[in-house]
This record gives sequence, structure tokens and C-alpha cells, in this order.
Amino acid sequence: MKKLDVALLLGLVIAVILSSVNAFAKDLEGISDGVLRLHILANSDSKEDQELKIKVRDAVLAETADLFCKGKSRLEVEQIALNNLDKIQAVAEKTIKENGFNYPVKCELTYMEFNDRTYGDITLPAGYYDAVRITIGEAKGHNWWCVMYPQLCIAPSLDKESLKPIAPSQGEETFKPMLGTSIVEELQKANEDDKLKEFDDSEIKIMKKPKKYKIRFFSVKIFRQVKKALS
Repeated sequence: MKKLDVALLLGLVIAVILSSVNAFAKDLEGISDGVLRLHILANSDSKEDQELKIKVRDAVLAETADLFCKGKSRLEVEQIALNNLDKIQAVAEKTIKENGFNYPVKCELTYMEFNDRTYGDITLPAGYYDAVRITIGEAKGHNWWCVMYPQLCIAPSLDKESLKPIAPSQGEETFKPMLGTSIVEELQKANEDDKLKEFDDSEIKIMKKPKKYKIRFFSVKIFRQVKKALS
């Protein structure tokens, strides 16, 4: 085979691979575009600061559950968050003071990078997501995060890995947000497919069977790094 033919064939193969990687990257972007996350960063990794972080989490979720359950899309929930940042910060500040601390608190809507994370049967791939971010004090401790939209944050099987810094002697209820309103109870009964209704089939497959796409995740990571370096 002539060198020119080999070069053309190699170019065609590379073009097909890049096209496939780019299409998969767009699916990942579709997932991140449909998600709003909640991120709480503790003052430090001390037992007291980590426990305080969880108390702030519970208070914020308990006070805002009805608000965020009203949103029918990521954009609606994001607007609700923007309109209530002061309220969320006030709840966090009150909780911190009630527990004997005087740490400053910052609450903001931001765009930040997350590692991949599993919530029950759903895995959100690594990437950049919009998030309501609450930073406590020096914000140098382990963080906790969940999903405000779709409402995976109040799923019955809340992910426990993010809560490892908490003393193991604490009971199972420590891992679950405070619930109580009828709208939240109804939301917990909603099936998984209803919560993912805004995502298309290819995006749902990625979230439900992430192990199947490990090589593609890696390919997209390299693709993004190269694209960033060239820009």
C-alpha cells in the first residue's frame, strides 16, 4: 500500500474516532446542562467541623425542600436558587451560631468541576456543573454534595461515601436529610425515570451504566485536555 494511501486511511480512522469522541462529549455536556448540584465545604476536617457541615446540610435541605421541589426544569430550579441565596445563607449562618461557632458563610451559584459521583443507581460523570455552593469558614475540610435537580438529593439511599469523616458511631439517620413535608414525601415515591425525563436515551444509558463507557470517559478527558491546550 502506498504511503499516501496509508496516510489517507489513517486520517480517516482518526476522523472517525474524533467524531465519536466529540459525539460522546456532547452527551456528557447534555447531562451536565440538565443538572444543578449542591456543594457544602466544611471549615476543616476536624470531627466538630464535619459534624457542623452535616447539620448545615440538614437545615438547608429541610428549609428549602418545598422551594426546590416546585421547579420543573433545571433552569427553573436554578432561578429559584438565585432568588433564595440570601435565605440559604441565613439558614446556614443560624445553624452555625446555634451550634456555638462563629464561622463566616458564603452562599453562591457557581460553575465548578466535580468528580464522577453515584447516587443510588445513577452516576453523574466527571465534568463541570452549575452548583449552589456553601463554604463554611476557611473551607479547607472535606466537602459534601448532592443533586438539587433532578431531585436525587433527597433519595432514600443517599450516598454515604461523602460522609466518611463523620464518626462511625453515629446512626443511619445521619446520612439522610431531614424530611417531613408532603411534597417531599411524594417526590421520594416518584420513580427514577420520572426524575430523568429531561434527559435523552443516550444520556440516561451513560448515567445508568457508567462502567460500559470507561474508555469513552477517558477519551473525552484526553480530548478536552488537548482542546484546552490548543485554545
